[in-house]
Amino acid sequence: MHKGEPKTGDWILSMILKIQKVLRFTIFSGLGFGLAGLVLGFMHTTEDSWMWLLGFALIGAFAGGLLAFATGKTGMLFKLILAGAVVGAISQYLISTSEFEPWLQMTIMGVLFGAFFGMAISLFDSEKKKKPEKTYECEECGQKIGKNDRFCSGCGTEFE
Repeated sequence: MHKGEPKTGDWILSMILKIQKVLRFTIFSGLGFGLAGLVLGFMHTTEDSWMWLLGFALIGAFAGGLLAFATGKTGMLFKLILAGAVVGAISQYLISTSEFEPWLQMTIMGVLFGAFFGMAISLFDSEKKKKPEKTYECEECGQKIGKNDRFCSGCGTEFE
């Protein structure tokens, strides 16, 4: 084995973790879209406008949750679910009160959900990035040390 070449065990573990991630997202997405289809199918059997608003809010909430899991930003899960639900309800309200053709109504909905995804993704990029710790150099041995270190890890010199 050459220097810098990954060990076989590391490669296998890495592949297993990737497969698990793909399976997890596939199952989550399949169940979520299946649920969204079920809700949409049920909504088509009723004329109640509140049921349509609730259904699209649920579909939007699922879209927000999927976005949080897909991007690894589970800390924002609740906010994204709530925002998705609001976007879903607003989009349904806007298309239900319009007299436009169905293709134009779906375009309006697509634009709203696209704007939601675009804004959410742009917020991910603007999250605070951790600043690297400022390092110093030990006067005795030249070893790099952190700002809050009391001893040098290279030579054991104590700092004030």
